[in-house]
Amino acid sequence: LTVLSSYEYRSVDEYQIPRAQWKTHREEYLRRAGLLDLSNPASTLVALNDRLNHQFEWTNGRLADNTQVFYDAHGGWHLHRYRADEREQQQATRQLYPASRVISLREVLLQIENLTGFLSKFQHRGFPQKPTRPDFRLLLAAIIGYGENIGIRKMALISKDISIHTLETVATQYFSPEMVLEANDCIVSHSNALPLTDLFRRKEGFIMTGSDGQKYDISVPSLRASASYKYFGNGEGVCVYSGLDEAGQLIYTVVINAAERESSYVLDVVLHNQVIQTDAHATDMHGFSEINFAVMGLLGIDFRPRFVQTHRQQLYSLDAVSLYKAKGYRIIPSSRVDYEHLVTYWDDVLRFICSQKLGYVRPSTLLKRLSSYARQHPLHKALRDLGRLYKTDLILRVVDDVQLRASIEGMLSKVEHSNKFSHAVTLGNKGSFDWPNQQERNIANGCRMLIMNAINFYNLL
Repeated sequence: LTVLSSYEYRSVDEYQIPRAQWKTHREEYLRRAGLLDLSNPASTLVALNDRLNHQFEWTNGRLADNTQVFYDAHGGWHLHRYRADEREQQQATRQLYPASRVISLREVLLQIENLTGFLSKFQHRGFPQKPTRPDFRLLLAAIIGYGENIGIRKMALISKDISIHTLETVATQYFSPEMVLEANDCIVSHSNALPLTDLFRRKEGFIMTGSDGQKYDISVPSLRASASYKYFGNGEGVCVYSGLDEAGQLIYTVVINAAERESSYVLDVVLHNQVIQTDAHATDMHGFSEINFAVMGLLGIDFRPRFVQTHRQQLYSLDAVSLYKAKGYRIIPSSRVDYEHLVTYWDDVLRFICSQKLGYVRPSTLLKRLSSYARQHPLHKALRDLGRLYKTDLILRVVDDVQLRASIEGMLSKVEHSNKFSHAVTLGNKGSFDWPNQQERNIANGCRMLIMNAINFYNLL
């Protein structure tokens, strides 16, 4: 069902680059998106098939010496559970961040403001003739009121020489979700340039990010909230989906319905930030989808979800399954993808990815609409088949390379630590996210991310 006057419920084709413009300027769009080398479907798929065949041969050839793999009574392969040794990392963290100092949040934000000027991103949203800019104390008070979940009215009551009316006016006129994200990008661009940031990365010059969702209670009526006895008991709540890199820099965050699949928002995290260009991205199973594999694979990003039961994931190929059986491989594909369908809809696949990469549409909006069709959309089938090939390549590498598994687990551990940090920052209202509407929730969520990025930057100085 599509609604012409809606933003969230139009047809998939209306969100993308207009087809007439795509046909006229196809090469220019592909060049801007960095996909010009992939315009020929046959050569691209042949190269991917060669890569898969080499990985099948390499992984199966090393199974005899692979201590990660064991076999059940029926001859099926399994992976031992990965267990990381965190002692060295914990020791390094204690040396970097001693617990003996206590610094006020106001001092941290002022220091970061002097270095980055992030407060300049908060501009008046009203008339062309803008009033006198408010004092920086009011902007900082609003950031803390939003970010620490205290509330604007209560923040004014506990602040010295700040009236409720003045602070509410500043919060209304100078804060929006877009401005808060711009302020965060400003801080991240400066912290990312610090020499200490690279020391947190496993591989020099290689940027790995991760994302995960975090549940929050809501005690006020909201259309965005949903019930979940596991997380909220008899109440309702929302999910905050956030992404960060190995240095703890938060790059994106959004408030979503707790009942929504998080996989639709993974590409928002990866493609939003222009400061930190992701080389690899890790998620848990909630962020996994084969379409995400397809989009990131063509964009040159290594998508690395952590599979709970890797052996239960089906493997795919372009070649016939009998070819792999004839070679005596123990790990083989279960079926092949539809090559002809992929070639037929290759141009639509490229248009779909360019529309997201070049900012014509938010990826989550496009993915949710594509997945909503009662009968499977042919573009959805093409993206799913392509993603299955990239998924197979990752699983084969995970089986063979223990360091790859370590990087995935390590990144997701940092995401979990960031979630604990977020709970520590959200100290007001007993952790209940009771903002009156979705815009206020997004502003509060963005301000919390800003506070966390400011603290992280302060620690890196």
